[in-house]
Amino acid sequence: GDFMRFQAGFPQVEFIDPDPGNPCVIIPNNVCVQRGVYTFPVVDLPVSDQSYFIVYQRCCRNNTITNIVAPESSGATYFMELTPEAQSVCNNSPTYNGFPPIILCANEPFEYDHSASDAEGDQLVYEFCSPFLGGGLNFDQPTSFNGVAPNPDAPPPYDPVTFVAPFYSALDPLGIDADINIDVNTGLITGTPNAQGQFVVGVCVKEYRNGQLLSIVRRDFQFNVTNCDPTVVADIREDDII
Repeated sequence: GDFMRFQAGFPQVEFIDPDPGNPCVIIPNNVCVQRGVYTFPVVDLPVSDQSYFIVYQRCCRNNTITNIVAPESSGATYFMELTPEAQSVCNNSPTYNGFPPIILCANEPFEYDHSASDAEGDQLVYEFCSPFLGGGLNFDQPTSFNGVAPNPDAPPPYDPVTFVAPFYSALDPLGIDADINIDVNTGLITGTPNAQGQFVVGVCVKEYRNGQLLSIVRRDFQFNVTNCDPTVVADIREDDII
């Protein structure tokens, strides 16, 4: 199909401090998170009866991920679909309000507000969903569709990651015993992770206007669950009484 390259330039990259401020948290040595913001000039696209896709693909994911099969050879696809319905009303996509926590404590309940905001006030519905694969381990042709940095990026449809069944799935990304839930109306994620590890999680927010689906914005991120047992320190003072 037809495609267009956008010159986004170099991203604005910053390191994200994984420390949640909990003195009991033991931060794993292999956790390092960066956030990059890409921008490109406004592009005028004619209204179409087909969707436009803005796509970015890279391979591969961390080889220490717990809940998917062959993470070391599983890439990622991040995309935004501009549906015909969204084009016709010049729609603005919802944007997430915050950055997910990097570190969670095993066997401790948590909650995270994963809500989004929408400029037009459209109805937003939240759910867990599967992240997508992208790229591959073809180092000889790194810009091919199965290369580490596809250029151009592959067109849809995209294959979902393969979760380690039956214990993990898109709906139970931290395991069937972790009881992780997301509120469909508020985006609040709650639960109690019961095992240490690194877990890929996908969240979708569906945008509706007058019952018509306009867009689905996906977020593909990683929860790192670690031991948070308190460190006991003996503080012994001598008695002033003789």
